[in-house]
Amino acid sequence: MQKYIEYSRTTLHIVEKDKPRERKERIMKRLLLAIPIALALVLGACSGGEEAVPTHTPQVAETPAPQAPEVPASEAAVLGEASPQESTDVSLRIKTNPINIMTSWLDFDITNHSGNEFAYGEQFTLYHLRDGSWVYVEMRPDAAWDDMGVLLMPYSVNSGSLEISRFYTGLEEGRYKVEKDIYTVEGEVELIAVEFTIDDFAKE
Repeated sequence: MQKYIEYSRTTLHIVEKDKPRERKERIMKRLLLAIPIALALVLGACSGGEEAVPTHTPQVAETPAPQAPEVPASEAAVLGEASPQESTDVSLRIKTNPINIMTSWLDFDITNHSGNEFAYGEQFTLYHLRDGSWVYVEMRPDAAWDDMGVLLMPYSVNSGSLEISRFYTGLEEGRYKVEKDIYTVEGEVELIAVEFTIDDFAKE
């Protein structure tokens, strides 16, 4: 190895440089040391079989199951679900009389006989008595209920109207029942209902 002295204006540096022969010898030593290591790795891979390849399982975010659309509790019996209990605090009364196949509106009262508050929407459910069983009456395809809410205060009466011709067509004479869902302040659902008769217009 040769030593060279470099001068600068402020510092004296001693730089050591390898001779070409010494550099070559050092490279050969490194190669000789690397060959046995490489052979050992190859032999180990052959004797141990195939090398296990780590697998990565992609993380899939859990998607909540789609929920069924909300159905009025008064239609639960039609869908085979448990029907809510009829309210003992609130009653429904039809004021329109007489009612025939030409009647377009049903006027009603909802009376709260308790000190509790209730709420309800516009929606009603209509049933027709056929052969001793209440049969659900389908609404018109183009009919839709207004998205609204009404409060029923304690010991109060709310009056309203149901436009039959807006939601139903071709109602024939017979015995009918209107059911309506009401909600307590705790969010529980109760049912109010009233029966009425549609007479043939010719009989009036």
